[in-house]
Amino acid sequence: MTLYLGNLARLRVIQESSFGTDMSGTMNSFLEVPFSEGTLTATLMQPTESPKHAQQRADGYPIEVLLPKVGSKVEFECNLETFTTKATSTVAATKGWLGTLLECALGGSHLMTGTVATTGATTTSIPVSVATTLRPGAAIGLPSGTGSALEVREIKSKSASTLTLKLAASSSIAAAATVYGSATYYTDPLTTGASYIPIQFALEGHNTEDRWLLKGGALESLSITLAPGQIPKLKFAWIFADWDQADGALTSGDLVGPQLGQATFINAVTLVQADSEFRVATVGTTSMSGTLMQPSSIEFKPNIKFAMPRTPSGVNTVLQFVRVHEAPVLTGTFTIPYEADQAQFTARDARSVKAVFYQIGSSTTYGAIMLSAPTVQITDVQRANVDGVMCQVVSWKARLDTDTTAETSYESIAGAALRIHCL
Repeated sequence: MTLYLGNLARLRVIQESSFGTDMSGTMNSFLEVPFSEGTLTATLMQPTESPKHAQQRADGYPIEVLLPKVGSKVEFECNLETFTTKATSTVAATKGWLGTLLECALGGSHLMTGTVATTGATTTSIPVSVATTLRPGAAIGLPSGTGSALEVREIKSKSASTLTLKLAASSSIAAAATVYGSATYYTDPLTTGASYIPIQFALEGHNTEDRWLLKGGALESLSITLAPGQIPKLKFAWIFADWDQADGALTSGDLVGPQLGQATFINAVTLVQADSEFRVATVGTTSMSGTLMQPSSIEFKPNIKFAMPRTPSGVNTVLQFVRVHEAPVLTGTFTIPYEADQAQFTARDARSVKAVFYQIGSSTTYGAIMLSAPTVQITDVQRANVDGVMCQVVSWKARLDTDTTAETSYESIAGAALRIHCL
């Protein structure tokens, strides 16, 4: 008897050219997914149903018929990581494996090319050499922090080659200083069925027969795990219209037979939630004063839902997936010390328009990731005793960004309620 190890597996991903199309004939186009060991599960659905034919014996039962393979799932956890080669001057940001997942999950993406500052930069106004890909709603990285630490700032507006930031940097950068580009993934507020990007996974277990292709996929759920001093993590659940054993007969590619290949993970720079900043700003005010918070816990909770229209001629009766309106698309909380002020209660009662920015990492070498909820309403504030320290738990709900001046044809990124910037 040959027993195989359960925790050894390989997962590769690709965006489909059309819904449910087998992409396994070009496996070199798939990207390796560095999921966290022990978190990967797959459910391969092949439901059956009884035709309920009348029986003439007490224990009789008819042979069940096979139903479409709809509802198969892949779930895994992975780190919230960034790409390796930084988008410095003339270098474009990289999408990579995580960008592929996030674009399919959220719906929108924008890759920026880095540039350099020209003369006359202030803490809020950044003239740059080339601004072609620097879109309002996207973010740039500036070496403007203490010791030239990286500060990530969203672009509020652009005039010619001068950028106006939503939140001021700590200091002005000099001419010729690097302005780092980002890869931005965002929930598309103008989404339609045409915006849907189907996803496909090639899954290989240690067992030489345990090789599968899951096609026509969409996000079922996404959760983000955040804690000071820890690696930020994402948990994805994907649902699929079809699957087959990747044996070269049912699929174009043949993964059955050889021993499990060795994956090479790229664009997997792991960040830790240290040397990081959590800021809550007043929308329309660029001042940094009073925006830095000291939370002991942080939550970003996406609420992204896809519908699965059915039709007899679809892929296993699935026409495609389409993202539907499920508001709010993002909620969150942060827990901070309850000091001698009522600022959070006041903001709640006044329905103040706030922005929540969580920058993870600040090294120009390793990069950073920023979670952005550019327009939120504080909806609840509650007292909490956290390890003997009196704190307050602040709850918020995301709304459309109305503070960003969109460029023509880039209204989606400018209005997004959730953005994830990778640098």
